Amino acid sequence: MSQSVMIKGNKHGLTLWLDPSLEYDQLYEEAMKKFQVSASFFNFAKPIALKFEGRNLEHEQISEILDGISERTSLQIAYIIDEDSAIETKFQQLMAEKEAEKEELLKKQQEEEWKKNQKSEDGMFYRGTLRSGQSVQSDSSVVILGDVNPGATVSANGNVVVLGALKGYAYAGTEGNDEAVIVALEMKPMQIRIGNQIARNSDEEAKGGFLKKKKKKIENTEPQMAFVENGHIYVEPISKSLIHELMI
Repeated sequence: MSQSVMIKGNKHGLTLWLDPSLEYDQLYEEAMKKFQVSASFFNFAKPIALKFEGRNLEHEQISEILDGISERTSLQIAYIIDEDSAIETKFQQLMAEKEAEKEELLKKQQEEEWKKNQKSEDGMFYRGTLRSGQSVQSDSSVVILGDVNPGATVSANGNVVVLGALKGYAYAGTEGNDEAVIVALEMKPMQIRIGNQIARNSDEEAKGGFLKKKKKKIENTEPQMAFVENGHIYVEPISKSLIHELMI
């Protein structure tokens, strides 16, 4: 009895021969059985090419066969060889379209997750760490429950509160409000701006770092508040007296 499906080796990888006289569904089931039974015999360390012979396949059928092989074996199929080179080109286009669809779906999922993390009432609340290149903007005030990593930016027309480490950029009072403040549990920003005043993080005041009202050294692990006074940005540990002073 002749076989309807045969798997043979070639110099590029494997050849899958399919009986042209049988229905595709029958051939697919038989091919998957053979690949599953033979999975332990495939010892290709590098990506291989798969060649189809005997039957012309639709692009969706080729894709289904590749998915089935991937599920049942450890084979890494990087290339498709077909007697009709036009089919190979169209298959590659199909794979590119599928990859683009996956990227678009991932983008939509990220946007939905972003929206879930943001709630706007009197201000904005964002839950999560902002990584390099990411930014959050608010027309009022904003609270970040997480870190603001180097290269990330948080800005607000009102106040900026970071319940984590502020290591990126923070802008408060973006419409020129010098009475806005920036608060962080760990204050190590690359740059902050309050109203029209800008300061960079530096231990040396002569280089334009934060001006400090107190002479004692401030530990970076202390919750701190940055504010504007007399046209300069100051940073101090948060205390009742400081909050009372700013409210007067």
